[in-house]
Amino acid sequence: MLRTLFAPLFLLLLSHDSLQAQTAAAEETKPLEKNIAYLEVGGIAHLYSLNYQRNIRLSQKVDLGAGILLSPAFYPSAIFPSRPGQERLRFSPRAALQAQAIYKMDRHEIGLGASWGYYTWYFPETFRQTYRREAQYQEIRSFAMGQLGYSYTMKNGLYLGAYYTPAIMDSGDFWFQNWGGLRIGYRF
Repeated sequence: MLRTLFAPLFLLLLSHDSLQAQTAAAEETKPLEKNIAYLEVGGIAHLYSLNYQRNIRLSQKVDLGAGILLSPAFYPSAIFPSRPGQERLRFSPRAALQAQAIYKMDRHEIGLGASWGYYTWYFPETFRQTYRREAQYQEIRSFAMGQLGYSYTMKNGLYLGAYYTPAIMDSGDFWFQNWGGLRIGYRF
């Protein structure tokens, strides 16, 4: 009699533990959110940029990401030293589109992609006088850059990344420059 009472109770306890383990495993493998908004220091805009990226899930391990970046790019004189009488900031607005393939391993991601965009330079009056430039704005130029990097998303949605972003082309001419950037943002 005791054995017939304890056997179902023992099986119920075993199945309860199994269900708890399955629930915990499902919470751990919950897919990451598809949208990312982040600030990139260095990187594609060369100084800093605000970025938005949307990921499209192809499989459990692979995403395609598409995004846009905007950067007002005020360059302080520490980066481009000023001559006496020049303004302390240079202005080079930038906008670019990005595309990348992303391989996911839980909260870790490796991305490989490219970006293509436009930029221009604004020259303040004193800069134009010093360098005898007539145009206040330079012509609009295009650029292309590669992307190879690593990112990690914390459980609270905080997004961190480090990317190698070499310049490949500037205004239609092949031009190579090693470059990189750090990303911090939020997944939603």
